[in-house]
Amino acid sequence: MYSGLKDIKSLLNNIDLVIETRDSRVPVSSQNKLVEEIIKNKEKIIIFNKHDLSGTYYDKVFQDFYKDGILCIKALELNQASGMNIMVLGMPNVGKSTLLNSFRCIGMLSKNTGRKTRKVAKTGAQPGITKKVTQKIKIMENPLVYCMDTPGIMIPSIKDPITFIKLALVGSIKDNILDNVILADYLLFRLNLIDPKLYLIPFKMSQPTNNVEELLNAIAIGTGRLQKGGIPNIHAAAAFFINKYRLGNLGKFILDDIPKKK
Repeated sequence: MYSGLKDIKSLLNNIDLVIETRDSRVPVSSQNKLVEEIIKNKEKIIIFNKHDLSGTYYDKVFQDFYKDGILCIKALELNQASGMNIMVLGMPNVGKSTLLNSFRCIGMLSKNTGRKTRKVAKTGAQPGITKKVTQKIKIMENPLVYCMDTPGIMIPSIKDPITFIKLALVGSIKDNILDNVILADYLLFRLNLIDPKLYLIPFKMSQPTNNVEELLNAIAIGTGRLQKGGIPNIHAAAAFFINKYRLGNLGKFILDDIPKKK
């Protein structure tokens, strides 16, 4: 991470616009103070990615909370020779590379007579796919615009354990870092707050529970995730449960509590 951070800082002088990418399921928790420190007075746009997994119910909440921070980006002088240079920043696995590929797909569409462009940035379900700052990638020809992909920047120390759990649940932290039963326990807590039917119906349970082992036993038995002797494999069940959430199969909602404006 520190090597990537050094590269980012050294390139910022030649960047016209920074796009900070956050995961819309954790719009507050995926805010990275390191990004704020790095970019300082650079022109910036915040994009809340993976909106298809957070649902539209929270759109009004988003708008109310961030409306004071929505500023018009000033018209940037476009150098006809070198074009505009954009850098995409954010935490690991918030969709930076996917966003860059989408920009290129749309921006270069006319040049390719309607045919899709190939992906130029590697993507994946786990954090850490992008290992270093990429070379400038052309995402538009008229006007000329280039974009740089960057490795995910993780906060060196996350003091709040709940924030750590939320980031792990959405995949910003590698799966082997935190016990998946702990993640499943927190996810069960959030589902009970929103609507227990979100897990009761798919896992064919008759009543809600606050006991994560009871839920995971039911999942393990119902999906055949059993160890020798027919013992439920709760870790395999927890992984299945978490993956269901990540795919949007347990409802679409955010994990953060958006603070109300005073």
